[in-house]
Formats: sequence, structure tokens, C-alpha cells
Amino acid sequence: MTKQAKIVAMTCTHAALNRKDFLQLGFKYDNLLMDESAQILEIETFIPMLLQRQEDGYARLKRCILIGDHHQLPPVVKNMAFQKYSHMDQSLFTRFVRLGIPYIELNAQGRARPSIAKLYNWRYRDLGDIPSVQREEIFHKANAGFSYEYQLVDVPDYNGRGESAPSPWFYQNEGEAEYVVSVYIYMRLLGYPANKISILTTYNGQKLLIRDVIKGQCTNGIGPPSKVTTVDKFQGQQNDYILLSLVLWVTCGEWHNRRALYRHQHAGRK
Repeated sequence: MTKQAKIVAMTCTHAALNRKDFLQLGFKYDNLLMDESAQILEIETFIPMLLQRQEDGYARLKRCILIGDHHQLPPVVKNMAFQKYSHMDQSLFTRFVRLGIPYIELNAQGRARPSIAKLYNWRYRDLGDIPSVQREEIFHKANAGFSYEYQLVDVPDYNGRGESAPSPWFYQNEGEAEYVVSVYIYMRLLGYPANKISILTTYNGQKLLIRDVIKGQCTNGIGPPSKVTTVDKFQGQQNDYILLSLVLWVTCGEWHNRRALYRHQHAGRK
């Protein structure tokens, strides 16, 4: 592997745990390509750069290519003090962008219908669609059983109860869980394949609740969907149909307060 392989793939965690072994093996490489680098801790980004010994006092590494999307989720830091006050949730990729380092940004997407892409393309500079999205028939057919290509559904309190938090940050909404699973069952009865449907949510508590509801209701050949997970765990993946449970509902005033707090926390971040 160290002498003949043209490409060696690993995670940053594996590189950190086995760095000593790589040094002993005499592992050598000239180029480093790092995917999802906008979701990697800044300090963690440096570890794969240091898996080989220096030659005559110089590092052998010739180039490092970072690939990521700083508009998506940042690195996950569970300690709030480190996250907010030490800015540990800022990746090296994001730091370079904020410092004005030139970067290449993709200007075409091929993951969604143009109408769905309009929900998020304002976050990017001149984000258009690749030709296949505009040309292929599958992106223009109607979704059987649905009036719209995307729908936002306000789920009222279920049995007089809305959101709950049995423990901090463990938010759940039983009404939403029942509703999203009912939509999934409806799609399955119409003939949608289970492996083409993923159910996402924003909190682990809701994820576990949805899985419990699925176990109790998705019998008689319905089966579970392809994935039931959180948004951050699903980053970088895709599926044909996404059911999303957002759980928390906030008033306009609360939303503006959170937005102002976010801007204040990120205003001077360099």
C-alpha cells in the first residue's frame, strides 16, 4: 500500500489513530484530497497532512485540495463553550473563505428538480441546473398522489400536546412523528419503493420516536424506509423522496432574535 497504491482513502479519525504506524511504514504521498472539509474540525484537518516524515527538513506534501460546502452544516462540537466562544465549530475551509482566499464554487446542481432547487439556490452564487435536470423526463413527471412537488404541513398539537423535551436538546413531537409515518405508509400503498424514501429530522429525540412509530405501524409488507436519521448525519447523501420533520416551531419574534444572536456571534469571526 505504501509503495504501489496510487490512491489511499481513509477518514481523518483513522489518520489520527494510526499516524504512528504510517510514520513507521514510511508512508509517502504528494497530494492530499479532503472531502466534506467544511464539516471537519480545523485542528482535525491538519492531521492527514502530517502522516509522513520530512525529507531534509522539508515536507514532501506538494498540494492539498479541500472540497466542501461552507453553506451547509459546520463541524459538530457538543461543548457549547468551545463551540461558541472558541469558534471551534469553524472549519479550516470556512476560515479560508472568510479570509477572502480564492475558491471555486460549483454553479450547477443535479440533485433536485429546478423548482425544489429554488428553495436553497439563493445561498449560492448563480446556482443553476445541469442539463440532465432540465432535459430528463423523470424530473418533469408528477409525483403520484401529491398535488405539489414540495409541501409544508403545519401539524397541530397531538392529544393536546406539542413539542416536548424529556432531556435537554432531546426534542420530540409525537404528532409530527405520527403524521410523517402516515405519509410514508400512504406513499408505500401507492407503490413508492421503500428504498427511494428517507425520513429526516433535526433532533435525535424525534429520530428515535419516528423509529418507534415505524416499528409499530409499518407491518404487512410496508417495511421501513431507506433511512430514518438526522439532517446532519444525512449530509452528503441523497434520495428520491425526503420526508422532513422539523419538530420545533418558533414565532417570528423568536426567529428574529435567534438570527440577530447568530449575526452577533459570527460578525467578527476571522
